[in-house]
Amino acid sequence: MKSKNRLDRIIDEVTSRTLVGTVSVSIEKMAEEIAKETLSDEAFRESLHSLVRDAAKRIMAELLAAEQAK
Repeated sequence: MKSKNRLDRIIDEVTSRTLVGTVSVSIEKMAEEIAKETLSDEAFRESLHSLVRDAAKRIMAELLAAEQAK
C-alpha cells in the first residue's frame, strides 16, 4: 500500500471534517423535528412535565440536605 502524500492527508482530513459537520447538522434537524412531533402529544408533555418536576424536587431536596449538613 502506497503511503499517502501530504495533499492526500489534507484532502482526507478536510473531507472527514466536512462530512462530520454535515451529518451533525442533519442529525440536529432530525432531532428537532422528532422533538416537535413528540411534544405535540399532550399525554407525553404531561408525563415529561411530571418527570421534570419530580427531578427538580429531588435535586432541591439533595441541595437542601447538603446545605444543612454543613
